[in-house]
Parts: sequence; structure tokens; C-alpha cells
Amino acid sequence: MSPLHRIRGTQVRRATALTATALVLASGLTVTAADGASARPVYPSADQVAQAKQAVSAAATTVHGLEASLAVASAKLEALQVQVQVAAEAYDQAKVELDHRTAAAKAARAQADAAQTAADKAQSDVGQLAVDSYYEGGSFGGLDVLIGATTPQELLQSAASYRIANNVVEQTFERARASRVVATLMRHQADAALAEQAAAAARLDAARQAVQDKADAAAQQTAAISAQRQQTIVQLAALRKTSVRLESQRQQGLEAERRARAEAARRAAAERAARAERRREAAAAARRRAAQQAHHSSSGSSSGSSSGGSSGGTSGGSSGGGSSQGSSSGGSAAASWALTQLGKPYEWAADGPSTYDCSGLTLQAWARAGVYLPHSSVMQYSMTEHVSYSSLRRGDLIFFATNTSNPSTIHHVAIYIGGGQMVEAPYTGANVRISSIYRSDRMPYAGRP
Repeated sequence: MSPLHRIRGTQVRRATALTATALVLASGLTVTAADGASARPVYPSADQVAQAKQAVSAAATTVHGLEASLAVASAKLEALQVQVQVAAEAYDQAKVELDHRTAAAKAARAQADAAQTAADKAQSDVGQLAVDSYYEGGSFGGLDVLIGATTPQELLQSAASYRIANNVVEQTFERARASRVVATLMRHQADAALAEQAAAAARLDAARQAVQDKADAAAQQTAAISAQRQQTIVQLAALRKTSVRLESQRQQGLEAERRARAEAARRAAAERAARAERRREAAAAARRRAAQQAHHSSSGSSSGSSSGGSSGGTSGGSSGGGSSQGSSSGGSAAASWALTQLGKPYEWAADGPSTYDCSGLTLQAWARAGVYLPHSSVMQYSMTEHVSYSSLRRGDLIFFATNTSNPSTIHHVAIYIGGGQMVEAPYTGANVRISSIYRSDRMPYAGRP
């Protein structure tokens, strides 16, 4: 090889080595010389490190914000469902009211018809008296029976007959007058009942439109929120470099964890409240026993004998309300029947057999036990015996409200099946299902039909 060739070969090798070194340095790797000596390593600059930290922090902040937005979206969906439930409960109450008004109008019309029939009969009797009087022309107003008497006995008998006849006439006229008054009153009452029925029908139509509007608006907002949730999940998947399917599963798991933590907290609070209530009940029972013993001792010292009365029992945590008609076995039968309806769709104002709303499901469940409830969660609460959760039994009703201190805001009811669980017809788009009774909007007492 000529010297020129050797020089050119050396230059090529040097250029290739420099290029390779530049590429390695650009990639942040440490280079090793051909002779075995280590070249000086190249580190990211302070600016590059700061930029990387900022990028990681921004990504973490974005992920946190996206996850928070998913939680907010879930809360919004639940709020929408409650709004529809409130409107549906108003419709149910309006429907019950219309049924009552319709029955009252029918009864009032029947009474008015009966009163008019009696008035017509009384008027007919008066007319018959007029006819009889006409055919008895030439009488002296009934005095002829007295003029024709020839002995004192005949006179007395004639006078008695006259008084009887006169009383009959007066009673006939009085009955006619009273019948007309009653018929007029009954007509007015029937008209008023009919007007109330018409007003109740108008309220029902307004309530039907309101719940339909709420349901339509909720459906639109639910679709928008669901689309937003899906977009957020896609963003999270991109940031975490996972698939949308895995990210959806992750968010479902996180949501389940949040619900489980909230339920555990509510369960613990309920157990603390139950223990406190049992202590209060025990203290109240002890006070009653002490008062009864003191009363017996006082009675014994004053009379010298013992009355030996019964000490009585506690109310089992009842807070009043209506009365309980059903039995423990009836409640168990109602709960068991409700379990056979799992999977059937929710439909507001429905009471079976293929679809239900919340109070429609509970009324049908208890109808199997021979107890008939109105198709309204508010009315079901008002007519059932209120019992504490420490004394719950299968078949008791669990109520939920927007304001748990105000029963008029109750919007949902479910049936207890034991083990802290209930069967409910939840909301539009969901099916009859088993759920936990531990919710933040639960009423302080359950209802026992």
C-alpha cells in the first residue's frame, strides 16, 4: 500500500470514529476508546433535568386532575338520577291523589243521585196529595170530618183522624223540602269533588310532564358526561401508556374502592349509632323499671298489699309513624319475592309485572304478604311503623331522602333482605338489583309495614 493510501485510510477511520462518538454522545451513552481507555461520560445538563422533572410533574398533575374529573362526573351522574327519582316520586303522589279524588267524586255523585231520587219521590208524594185534594173537592179543609160527627166519641175519633191526616200532609211537605235541600247540597258536593278530581288530573299531567322532562334532560346530560368520561379515560391511557380497556377497568376498580371505603365508613357510623341507641334504650328501660318498683313499693306501703302488675316491654326502637300490619314471616315472604324480580328494568310509575319503580316494587312485594301499600315512597313511610336499624328484620323498608330530617323529601325506597343489603329498583337505565343499605341519604328510621 502506498503512503498516500495509508494516509487516506487513516483519515476515513478517524472520521468514522468521530461520527460514531458523536452519535453515542448524542444518545447519552458512555464511549470506550479502541485502545481500552474510557472516554469522559456525558451527563444531561441541569436544564435538561429541570425540564424532565417539570414534564413528570405536569403529567402527574394531569393524571390527578383527570381522575378527579372522573370522580366529579360520577357524582354528577348520581345527582341526575336523584333528580329524576324526586320527579318520579312527585308523579307517584299525584297519581295516588288522583285515584283518591276519582273515588271521592264517584261516591259524591252516587250520593247526589240518591238524594235526587229521594227528592223526586218526595215531590211525587206532594203531587199525589194535590191530586187527592182535587178529587175531594168541596171539603172544608178537612173540617168536614168534624162537622159530620154526631156523638162525642165520633167527634174525638174524627179529630184524631184529622190530626193524623194533617200530620201526614205536613210531613210530606217537610220531607219534600228537606229532600230538595239535601239534593242541592249533594249536588254541590259532587260538583266540588268533580272539580277536585279535574284539578288532581291536571296536577298529574303536570307531574308526568315534569318527570319526562327531567328524564330527557338527565339522558342528554348522562350521554354528554359519559362521552367526557370516555375521553378522559383515553387521555389517561395515553399518559400511562396503557390500553383504554385496562384504564377503564382501573377506573372501575378505583370507583369500587371509593364506594367500599364510603360504605365502610357509613357502616361503622351506623354501628356506633346503633350501640348508642341500645345504651339509651337500656337506660330508659332501667328507669322505667325503677319507677315501677318505686310505685309498687309506695302502693304496698299505703295499702299493705302488692299489686303485682306487669313491667311491660320496650318499643323495640320505634319512633312512631304508622302501624305495623305484617308479621315477621310476612316480611320474609315479601323479601324473598323481591329477590325473584332481580334483573327486571326500572320504569318510573311502573308496578310490574315486567318493570318497576322503587315504590312499585315494594308495594307488590308486601302485597304477597297481604299488606297493601300506596304507590308512593313518602306515603309508605308515613303509614308504616318506624323502627331503628338495630332492630331491622327481613321485609322492612329502607327510605332515602334529599333531606333526611324532612320525610316529605323522601324519593326512594327499597326492601331489606338481611346482612346489610336490600333489593331496589334504582333508576332509569338500571335493573332491579341488590345494594347496600349504607348510604349517606338514608332516613334515620326504617319502615315496618
